[in-house]
Amino acid sequence: MSQPFDQHSLRTVHLVPLTAYNEDGSLNLEAQAEHTARMSAAGMRVFLPGAGTSEFHSLSTDEIVEIVRVTVEASHDDAMVFAPVGFQPQHAIEIGERSMEL
Repeated sequence: MSQPFDQHSLRTVHLVPLTAYNEDGSLNLEAQAEHTARMSAAGMRVFLPGAGTSEFHSLSTDEIVEIVRVTVEASHDDAMVFAPVGFQPQHAIEIGERSMEL
């Protein structure tokens, strides 16, 4: 059984990191991981990758899940990573379910 969620853990700064891209337009997951690790080392504990600088609307479902995966792997163990969801309900459900598997 999972532990109850402590809402007080959200009373902090939430980071919506810019998404890193390569020159060819593909995701730069190495740069994304490095940035996340630096921010996590600096004390950030709430991450919303791919969520707020308009890239959510241009990323595929697979790319969103990859950005979430990299953020989970690169952040501190006690970090919270929120997958961005939106568009049609089925799209939001798919991103949410796939992100929960990470």
